Amino acid sequence: MLFIGGILGILAYGKHVIVTNIPAHRSVLGDSDFAFWAKQGSPREIAEAVRQAYNKRKDFEYLGSEARKLVLNKYTWAKQANKLKQFLDFVLLNNRADYS
Repeated sequence: MLFIGGILGILAYGKHVIVTNIPAHRSVLGDSDFAFWAKQGSPREIAEAVRQAYNKRKDFEYLGSEARKLVLNKYTWAKQANKLKQFLDFVLLNNRADYS
């Protein structure tokens, strides 16, 4: 299955994820129960993450709903646009004197 939007697209669809343990993934997922972690470039750890996910298969519906909640609470287009607007407002207001 192809998901547009990467990890956030998968989470919005209400699915758990198996991800590599890199800062970009950690910054979005934190210590979420619906994320199963593997060291980047380690087939053994990827296999272990798949096993861990498989062992929680009875919880997939719950994990998926929690994943979707994360996206709806933090990562909608409207919320991201608002964050960008706040950032741009801050930059423009704080640098106004530099451009007068």
